[in-house]
Amino acid sequence: MSPFDDEWSWDNENPMKEVALARLRQLAAHEVGHTIGLAHNFAASTQNRASVMDYPHPKLFVQNDTINYESAYDTAIGVWDKQAIKYGYQLPSNDQSEEDLLKAIIVENCDMNLLYVTDADARPVAGAHSLAHLWDNGESVIDAFAKNLFGSEK
Repeated sequence: MSPFDDEWSWDNENPMKEVALARLRQLAAHEVGHTIGLAHNFAASTQNRASVMDYPHPKLFVQNDTINYESAYDTAIGVWDKQAIKYGYQLPSNDQSEEDLLKAIIVENCDMNLLYVTDADARPVAGAHSLAHLWDNGESVIDAFAKNLFGSEK
């Protein structure tokens, strides 16, 4: 990914620039999430990028003996983000209490099988969690590694 030759320029279309910009967009969304009160959710990477509040490893694939960077970083907030924002900011309707609204959102999260694992369980050695490894993708770190490295599911 180093097209450094006489023709290289940031003004030209190139994969390095696009990946760098995609990473900056993802990082900006992550930091805005913190600003509005969202904590890290390191289980989101096991659920198809369910949150920008995870630390995503770029999704890279080998295609025709070339590294494909097209989907390195997601371009949208995830379903977990939407549910967390709803939990923190949605107001109950006139015929609903706040407690009932919050319980309903938690039930929705359970129905969608959304997982949440934050710093306390993901970072310390004594709090290691199989679904909350930082900088990973997919349901299994080993399967994701094999897919990214070898371009196959296993």
